[in-house]
Amino acid sequence: MLNWKDIPQRTRDGNYAVDVPWSDLEDSIERYNRYGLVMCPDFQRGHVWTMAQRVAYVESKLSGGVPVDIIRLNQSGWMTDFKGELVCVDGLQRLTTALMFLRDEIPVFGGHVRSQIAGGRMPNEITFRLQINNLPTRAAVLTWYLERNGAGTPHSPEELARVAALRQAEIA
Repeated sequence: MLNWKDIPQRTRDGNYAVDVPWSDLEDSIERYNRYGLVMCPDFQRGHVWTMAQRVAYVESKLSGGVPVDIIRLNQSGWMTDFKGELVCVDGLQRLTTALMFLRDEIPVFGGHVRSQIAGGRMPNEITFRLQINNLPTRAAVLTWYLERNGAGTPHSPEELARVAALRQAEIA
C-alpha cells in the first residue's frame, strides 16, 4: 500500500509573492532589473508566441479573462543576500506580451494599441502575481522549470479550428 508521505513532492513556489497590476508592470520590471533580472535565461525556449497569440492573450485579459497570472522567478539569494541571478522560470511569453502591449506594440480589438484606448489608466484587476523562489542551485531551478513546463499538450491549430467551427455552427 502506498503511503501519502511516500509520494514524491514537486518543487514549491517559494514564500514571496507580490501582485503587480499591468499598469505598474514596467516600473516593477525596472525595479527587478536592479536585482539582475534575466528574462530569457538559456533554459527558456525564447520568444515563441506569434503576434496572433499575443493579440488573443491581451484581448482575453482585457475582456475579463483570468485576471491574475502567475509569473515564476528564482534568485538563489532572494530576501537574504540577493547575490544570485533573478531568472524568469515560467511566464516569459505572458510577461513579454504584456510589456509589448504596454509599449503600444500589440494592436487589439481591430487594430487599437494601448494609447488609443480611452478611459485613463488600465483596470488594476489585470495583474501578474510575481512568485519568487530562492532555490539554491541551477539544477533545482531546472527541475522546477521542467515540473512547470513538462506536462500537458498544446492544442493544435486543427483542434482549435474544429471547435471554432462547432461554435460557429451553434451561433449561425
